[in-house]
Amino acid sequence: MLNYLCEQEKLIRLNNGHYISLRAMGMLKRVSVTEPILFAGGVARNLCMCRLLEDALKKNVLVPEDPQMVGALGAALLAGKIR
Repeated sequence: MLNYLCEQEKLIRLNNGHYISLRAMGMLKRVSVTEPILFAGGVARNLCMCRLLEDALKKNVLVPEDPQMVGALGAALLAGKIR
């Protein structure tokens, strides 16, 4: 079922011109990508997006337990060092 939904999402995103995994790959080509690859942010909670990114990268992608909190935690750690 997940594969079917993933394929449907691929088609919808492609047809709408918002094929996010291809856009992400375009951005990643501008920098060097080394493993491990961590996928953070709210969209990382979307299993289909994780699979699309893995397919595009041809590599495993790690997703933290609360990916939407990674940016906030990093900002808090940085703020703690600035004091």
